[in-house]
Amino acid sequence: MSFHIHIIPVGINPKPSLCAFGSGIPIDTVYLICSEDISGKVNTDVPGKLKESESEIASVFRSAYKDVYSVYVNPWE
Repeated sequence: MSFHIHIIPVGINPKPSLCAFGSGIPIDTVYLICSEDISGKVNTDVPGKLKESESEIASVFRSAYKDVYSVYVNPWE
């Protein structure tokens, strides 16, 4: 038995992360690698954009696949 696991980094622009969707690549499980909440650590709109991008990517993949998970990592580690 084989599993097709896709690990997708989430950035400010969701378009590159959506390339695998609808490409014919077999997908069983999707893991979105996201930054932890950094809103208290930076004085820009980046945290909000990252959250919006994660939401959009997750929504697109969840429309076709049931196993879509967000994994949060510290971006400075």
